[in-house]
Amino acid sequence: MARTTVVTPTYQHAAFIEHCIGSVLAQTMQDWEMIIVDDGSTDGTAEIAESIHDPRITVLRRAHQGIVGLGSAYALALEHATSPFVAILEGDDAWPRTKLEDQLPLFDDPDVVLTYGLAGLMDQFGCVYARCSYSPRGRIARNEPVGSILPALADLNFLISPTVMVRRQTLVDTGGFLQPEGVPYVDHPTWLRLATAGKFARCPKTVGYRRTHARQWTTTSLLEPVVDQTAYIQAITDEARGRLAPDVLSSLQRTIERRPADQGEVQAVRQARLGLLEGRWSQAMGVWRRLLFAHRREVRAIAVLGVIAAIVRTDVEWVFRFMGLQPWPSRRHQARHRRQEPIAGEDHGRASSAKPVARETRRGLALTSVTSTAPRVTAEPVPGRLPLSVVIPVRNAEGVIEDCLASVVASAPAEIIVVDGCSTDRTLDLVGRHGVRVLSDGGRGVATARMMGVHEATSEFIALIDADIVLPDGALAALLTEFRSGGYSALQAGLHSTSGPGYWGRALARHHNTGRSRFWLGVMATIFRRETLLAYPLDASFLSGEDIDLRWRLRRAGVHMGVSRKTIVIHRFGDTLEFALDQWRADGAGLGRMALTHSGGGLLLLMPLADAVRGLTVTTLRLEPQYVPYYLMRAVFNYSSMISILLNAATDRRLPQRQAQEAAGTSSPPQAPRPSPAPAGRSRTRFSSAAVNSSDAK
Repeated sequence: MARTTVVTPTYQHAAFIEHCIGSVLAQTMQDWEMIIVDDGSTDGTAEIAESIHDPRITVLRRAHQGIVGLGSAYALALEHATSPFVAILEGDDAWPRTKLEDQLPLFDDPDVVLTYGLAGLMDQFGCVYARCSYSPRGRIARNEPVGSILPALADLNFLISPTVMVRRQTLVDTGGFLQPEGVPYVDHPTWLRLATAGKFARCPKTVGYRRTHARQWTTTSLLEPVVDQTAYIQAITDEARGRLAPDVLSSLQRTIERRPADQGEVQAVRQARLGLLEGRWSQAMGVWRRLLFAHRREVRAIAVLGVIAAIVRTDVEWVFRFMGLQPWPSRRHQARHRRQEPIAGEDHGRASSAKPVARETRRGLALTSVTSTAPRVTAEPVPGRLPLSVVIPVRNAEGVIEDCLASVVASAPAEIIVVDGCSTDRTLDLVGRHGVRVLSDGGRGVATARMMGVHEATSEFIALIDADIVLPDGALAALLTEFRSGGYSALQAGLHSTSGPGYWGRALARHHNTGRSRFWLGVMATIFRRETLLAYPLDASFLSGEDIDLRWRLRRAGVHMGVSRKTIVIHRFGDTLEFALDQWRADGAGLGRMALTHSGGGLLLLMPLADAVRGLTVTTLRLEPQYVPYYLMRAVFNYSSMISILLNAATDRRLPQRQAQEAAGTSSPPQAPRPSPAPAGRSRTRFSSAAVNSSDAK
């Protein structure tokens, strides 16, 4: 018997259900079962859930009953539950990977019937934009004595569903999940009734992520009549009256008496907030003005800020974020993360008219213009795993590979392939601890290593991950969901660069985090369709700059590609001068090779100069003179490496002509000795394209 049952009601969540299930599969504590109840979805939600083959996952289908039947969906899942504890996770929400590990020990106290914790709020694309941390303090937060949390909980539902776990027997004994007639939700009435049955425990960590999107009830019903909560709060109070302390009863009665007026004010605040977010300034202003005379003091204070926000044309979501409540994505957040990907309930596999001709598949979109000359390799998905293969090229990466591999293994991909470039340090020993597949590229370079992994992979999707990347919890699943719902053929995660305390590492990280090249496709943490990489393979003649070359070829072919603004991974730089010199020389060599290979590539020769001018200007304006040496030395070593590549190429072009002249007996000036070319296996110390990315125009 599993220790925890995950209850997942879902409807029209095709864009989200895989991320939801993936967050359960990635749990550090694997002793669970998952009951998914699909309420007659027509967008393929159930099919996606059933395609993830894991004996711990049960998908129950039923005819559509709508929001009024939500309680029966929860009840159906509870009937199939066999575990002593029940965790709530609706189909559009997700968990951090340590949720069960952090929360289950709180039930060691036999009097605890419900545990909860902090909640992250994410938008429809999975970008976490706020954290809900509000709750009562001290003994009240623990519901000691039993029922003492009721007044606060009746006033505001601060128990966010994906953070809640309950003791199953107590839930059954109190009547299961409660959905009073006319109430379009289950959580609030159920938590209130459980508050009369035992103690609560609060986890200080984030133990759940709640998604805000346009199709969920809490968004689409804002302008509908207010749900009357007074009736069910009063009924629950009456049921437990003999078990509640007199002070709790009196406080609860005062809350019930003012509830109708409070609900009207709360609904008006929500409508005014929505007006600000949607740019309906005059309409929002009218609501805020009325709320200046509200009964509650805090509502009047927010109304003052709302009037000011309507005048300056912004929103007030920062107020709710500051209070630890539940803000919606602000106007600034929406502008920064706006995408064309459809949301739940829409056709999540469609392509816009501007994209290449595409064919529909069950899993999303595939470009018909991208065909492979190699035989197509197919395989059944590995049960309980993300349907993709991860390829990690390494060479002398003992300082970073351990954290990288640990984060990849925790993401639960179908397979992991590590391709070693003849490492001479402890890299292979560290890799061997994780039991992954290891290949050798014979020292032929990072482009060869990556393509070797692609040819050996058995999945439709390939994730190229560099050894200096660390994936946060759920990042790979979120990136795959975005990739498939957006119909991409190549999608890179956003990169946040870090380093040690050294000057050069800090300068490299700062440069990469502020440059525009962070929004240009690379190959450091990128998901591709396998057929795309087979049709447009990385050029093995590039010992650096292979990512720029690939991006140019994909762009010219019209392949749909991008860089995520919502799924961010950690990219680590070394912090020594030697490391920085290696990066700069690699940048220059890559740009020089691009200038020789591509028509129009000569413009890239100006990039280090333009970047140096921009960097020095920004550094001066920001009063950060300490970074001036970085930009000057970077330009010098970029150009020294670039000039070396160009001179060698010019010499190579003249050599056949001179040999022909000598063969014909024509005298020619003696040829200066050329530097010997680097051996074929020579590559950068770390297999990463961060430096090449940062050499593009900023």
